Amino acid sequence: MWDQFIVLDVETSSLDFLTGKIICLGIKVNGEGPKVIFKQIPKDIINILESPEYLKIGHNISFDIKFLRNSGVNIVGPYFDTKIAYFQYHPFEPLGLKDILSKMGWKIKRFQDVIGKGKNKKKLEEVDQEVLSRYCKQDVLGSYEIYNRYKNKISSWTEFIEFPLIDLIINMESRGLFLDQKQIRKLEKIFIERIVDLELKFPGINLRSPLQVRNFLISRGYSKDLSRYVANTEVISTGRLVLKSLSNTVPICKDILQHREFSKLISTYILKMKDKNILTGSFNQCGTRSGRISSSSPNLQNIPIRTEYGKMIRKCIISRPGYKFILGDLSQIEPRLISFFSQDSKLLEIFNSGKDFHTEVTQEIFNKREVTKDERFIGKTVGLATLYGAGVDTLFDVLVGYGVEISKIRVREIRETIIQAFPRISYWSSNEIYKVNKIGYIDTLGGRRIVLPKKYINIINYKIQGSAADIMKLILLNLYFLGYSVLASVHDEVVVEVKESEEYKKEEVKNIMERSFSLKDTPIVADVKVANSWGDK
Repeated sequence: MWDQFIVLDVETSSLDFLTGKIICLGIKVNGEGPKVIFKQIPKDIINILESPEYLKIGHNISFDIKFLRNSGVNIVGPYFDTKIAYFQYHPFEPLGLKDILSKMGWKIKRFQDVIGKGKNKKKLEEVDQEVLSRYCKQDVLGSYEIYNRYKNKISSWTEFIEFPLIDLIINMESRGLFLDQKQIRKLEKIFIERIVDLELKFPGINLRSPLQVRNFLISRGYSKDLSRYVANTEVISTGRLVLKSLSNTVPICKDILQHREFSKLISTYILKMKDKNILTGSFNQCGTRSGRISSSSPNLQNIPIRTEYGKMIRKCIISRPGYKFILGDLSQIEPRLISFFSQDSKLLEIFNSGKDFHTEVTQEIFNKREVTKDERFIGKTVGLATLYGAGVDTLFDVLVGYGVEISKIRVREIRETIIQAFPRISYWSSNEIYKVNKIGYIDTLGGRRIVLPKKYINIINYKIQGSAADIMKLILLNLYFLGYSVLASVHDEVVVEVKESEEYKKEEVKNIMERSFSLKDTPIVADVKVANSWGDK
């Protein structure tokens, strides 16, 4: 551990580092007591923040770093983020500093206690300095307490991968994504026109109201079709899967779903992208329990890339003038991980001979080499889910939700066919579930430990998803250390920006993605291409 350290906490006028200002900086240097600085940061403190000889400790420290850098302080690592350290052992618990301290038995003041509420609510800069100083010191000492509890417990993965990733995440957020405003305005017009056309089909009905949609469909005689059982109680549902299951036979259900899609695309993406050249979203290393990086403002993971209009949203994200995108996507990484862990001979043969996993599963299901598009959809939908351990009811609900006409008996047959085709997978997953339920945690490929609640059911999911997260994070870090400008990471994809004269770097990016991690006898394959927009095929 580091001999010299500084614990820090900034209190700001806004959560947006581009427009907000630092009101005060709380610090604790080595064995000294906490201090709060309200005016200009002294030169000796700046020197400490800019020195690689001092460990920087903070809770969600990327927030503090962004504000300090925007104020002219070139803070550098090494870092110790107490949020990430705590997350390593408590992925299912709230990660807010106050939540953690409260669980530790601290009597804490929350932000609302400082700014007040209702008529008495103040801006943070209007709060009495003594009150704000006590609050800031509390956060500094709280972060220091968590650091002391976890400094000797963190894994090598957390120290050498997660903490160094902080700078990459900050760079992604700071650089942002360049937007094509012409395409955005075009899409907004298309979406609004489609919404208006759809609403004209339902006079007097507010399609944004689930209650009105429910009553309308009941009045048309579809109450039995909408009926579902939740906890042994019959309910009428107008959820997406229910309406999708009816959309082939009841066209108005397809209209309602389309209205929802267009409305969501406008509210979640178009309005957040409109009238700005750069989209500066947020990326969170602790955003999912498996360890995958998540995004918000907007949530890039939720862009529906399988729909025509979702793909159009991605086309709004373009490379800057004079630059190109290199888009990388890990091919079928989850079944490859299952192949590696289970050592199933058939699965190993599929990947080592360069075959497509979903096509092979579909051929097993329908017992023929030439399969139709609809058959492959069934194979792709249920294949991986079955290997994850999904039961008949779950698979049936998913297929029916996508509008597939199928019986539970046939779903059961399909599931059994897949299990029999890959026998080692069931053997491995059963042993893994037994072991994890006994010891209480999962070890991912990178050596991270995901501590699970007792008798947790999604064990295989977390084993695979967590390991896929490890691979992607190591890829991102390698790209960053080699000087690449990484703009975004979504699931198993990465968006890299290079100069137009550097398109040749596509092959190096592919090599980095395929060789950052070894799955021994299961090859990792990345699909990599040069593009002008994120939505280019």
